[in-house]
Amino acid sequence: MVRRATRVTGVSALDRTLGQLPAEIGKRVLTNGVRAGARVVRDEIRDAAPIRQDTRAIRKSARSNKGRLAGFLKASVRTATRKDTPFSVTIAVTIGQACYGMFLEFGTRHFPARPFIRPAFDRSGGAALAKIGVSLGRGIERAAKKLAGSFEKSGLKRKRRRR
Repeated sequence: MVRRATRVTGVSALDRTLGQLPAEIGKRVLTNGVRAGARVVRDEIRDAAPIRQDTRAIRKSARSNKGRLAGFLKASVRTATRKDTPFSVTIAVTIGQACYGMFLEFGTRHFPARPFIRPAFDRSGGAALAKIGVSLGRGIERAAKKLAGSFEKSGLKRKRRRR
């Protein structure tokens, strides 16, 4: 599996803001935000995935279970979520059952590399980070409004008397 680290600024402010929310709500907001960014990358990889054009192979694979239909690699690109710790989420974009995607991306000793995942990630990285930021902002605002509404309904908000 290829991993790529990206440096993001403002994480300490985000951590403080998420820390003010209850743990379950903060984790949900974080997960939804990162998942939204992963969908942007996933869609870009799907658009870049090569599709087999050999019609005889397509017809043959349609009759038997041994071959794959055209577009199988494109349809196999998915996002997977693994929740690690209370404020840590790992979301991976995988190629699932289409194991030959790895050979297309990196090549073999008989077959030159035709990368499509890395260039797609490079093209969509900025848009994914922007989508994560927007989604986190909306999620935090929505959670804060919801908590404020439940606090007012509880009757705990009372005016203090001045002496």
